[in-house]
Amino acid sequence: MPAIKSELAVRIGARIRALRLAAKLNQEVLADGAGISVSMLSMVERGHRCPHVETLACLALVLGVATGSLIPDELEVQPTEPGPDQVLAALQAAAESINTAREGFIRASREGR
Repeated sequence: MPAIKSELAVRIGARIRALRLAAKLNQEVLADGAGISVSMLSMVERGHRCPHVETLACLALVLGVATGSLIPDELEVQPTEPGPDQVLAALQAAAESINTAREGFIRASREGR
């Protein structure tokens, strides 16, 4: 799972769990009210699944909150360092670009530009 999707799922799940506990609901009651299985709700709360919009709307309705309040406003995405294959590909692309520019310069020099 890409990092941003994973972080989104975790944050949505944590928000749903916190609201469920604040409302003093158990997973069975919330899942039943939202029309999903307890297993699905458990996976959502643990960040293992990111619910569909319709499911979010149902969960929000049962929890008595706006659907948008379940979705974080901002996500912090940590930049990842490139792996060896990415570095090699970037170096090869740069080398090709340099060779193309060098060949153009040589051609222009020969043509007297």
